[in-house]
Amino acid sequence: MNNMENVFNLNFLHLSPEDIVNFRKNYRAIFGWQITIPFFEQDIVPPESTYAMFSKRIDRPFEVNRIRIVFPLGTGATFKIYILVSDDKNNTKTGANILADYSETPFITGDGTTEDIFVKSQEFKPDRYIKVFAENESTEYRTLDAKVTLILYPFYKEV
Repeated sequence: MNNMENVFNLNFLHLSPEDIVNFRKNYRAIFGWQITIPFFEQDIVPPESTYAMFSKRIDRPFEVNRIRIVFPLGTGATFKIYILVSDDKNNTKTGANILADYSETPFITGDGTTEDIFVKSQEFKPDRYIKVFAENESTEYRTLDAKVTLILYPFYKEV
């Protein structure tokens, strides 16, 4: 068989259901699988106050891959969003700040914009929460609208 025939050889498409399940399981074991956690609440952050929203407990090793935050028009620098990986579910700014390694200001602001941030790989141990912590310095209620994309990994044995 020459190279051109190899390109068009579609025998790999004739896998058994068991082969497909095994391939998918092995693929996820190596590369993980991606999920996006939405955080949205209309007019939830009180004026001149703070507020935190939490994911459910993440029971697998994971890394944060991408952050997307939508800022309404008129927020300016008065509405700050921190993305934290935390052991607790309390309304304080505790946990590993995902942006702290990159920026003098480890928070995100915007005004009528959608901010997309891709972050470096840093694996976290299981049994943590994603905490979206908002600081509202304005005199109006603010809407919290964020999405955090994670890559989850299966458990593995140390060899």
